[in-house]
Amino acid sequence: MSPTYSFVARNREGRVEKGSRQAATRKELLEALSSESYVVVDVKEQSIAQQGEVESIGTRLRNAIKKKVSSKEYMIFCRQFATMVGAGMTVLHTMEVLVEQVANPDFKWRISNVTANIRRGTPLAEAFGRESDFFPSIMINMIEAGEAAGILEEVLDRLAVHFEKQNDLEQKIKSAITYPIILGVVAVAVLCAMIFFVLPQFATVFEQMGVDLPWLTVAVLGISEITLQYWYLVLLALVLAIYGLVFYLRTEKGAYYFDLVRLKLPLFGSIYRRTLVARFSRTLSTLMNSGVELLNSLELVEGVLNNRLYSGALKRAREVIRQGQPMAPSLMASGLFPAMLVEMVQVGEDTGSLDTMLSKNADMYETEVGYELDRLASIIEPVLIVVVGVMVAIMVAAVILPMFQTYEML
Repeated sequence: MSPTYSFVARNREGRVEKGSRQAATRKELLEALSSESYVVVDVKEQSIAQQGEVESIGTRLRNAIKKKVSSKEYMIFCRQFATMVGAGMTVLHTMEVLVEQVANPDFKWRISNVTANIRRGTPLAEAFGRESDFFPSIMINMIEAGEAAGILEEVLDRLAVHFEKQNDLEQKIKSAITYPIILGVVAVAVLCAMIFFVLPQFATVFEQMGVDLPWLTVAVLGISEITLQYWYLVLLALVLAIYGLVFYLRTEKGAYYFDLVRLKLPLFGSIYRRTLVARFSRTLSTLMNSGVELLNSLELVEGVLNNRLYSGALKRAREVIRQGQPMAPSLMASGLFPAMLVEMVQVGEDTGSLDTMLSKNADMYETEVGYELDRLASIIEPVLIVVVGVMVAIMVAAVILPMFQTYEML
């Protein structure tokens, strides 16, 4: 029995008709509809269409199980998109191929939605815009600019480079913090093991010995005993503290002070500032180079930076530009941007090469962030080793000191 296909097509009068037919192959159905003067918009096997209905019910659970898309995945997608478009493939055919290439289920689902909208005749940028809660705003706006200017392949290449640079920076940060995180987890695990398993055993031994315990041993055993007896209260207090902090950080005032604290932290604050400056330069350069006008580009960069102080500075810069004034003095007045960046922005505005200057500035600060992260890692690692060593030494001392006192009494 031939499979059944559901189809959407336009008749001679231009009206959209939906239906289903049996055909040996998809090609045979297309030829049959074409011979009847239909313009086919979409064709699916009946089983696939039914699966789509089941999936539409399952979308209620998607937000709970969706997997975050990394910069690397966006980079690969844009690179493949640009390559196939450059090879002469249609946008619809390219999207149909890319759907099969993506492993991330949520990413695949979103691309499928975009592809379905393109089949219905929706422009590419609008199709991506309908998934604006998923795709980055920079991606949607650059695709719109590239589609309007007829340079989609070039814009997609720039997007791929943008996400590649972003991924490189993210990987450097992850590499720098991975070892300290592992060391911190090990330290907490050792501390918990001592408190819950080792110290209670020694507490019983010391009680049987009947010796006067040193203050260090008393303090450590006291902490262990309180933690064991009232662990549920300790856990509750910890959960409430975390919940309270998260609730405060979600308020506008809390989020503002959190952003401010991140900028002021010793060692980390400097790296965070450079990271924001590099991201600002890279994103603004990419947008402007793709034909997105300056005011719209600055508005998009505000969301990319994810820092209220810098977003506020860019908002003030946009107001200044609307009044016909240059951006550089406004950036300098904010006190958030390095003097070198401001000078390069001013030169770029004067010479009409702002996107080029910002690109060079992004390269420089991304390199600096890499150096700073390497230096920070070389400082943090020995410090954490010393901290873990001190913690273990305190525990060991608390156990050994009473034994020394017992030996002296013998």
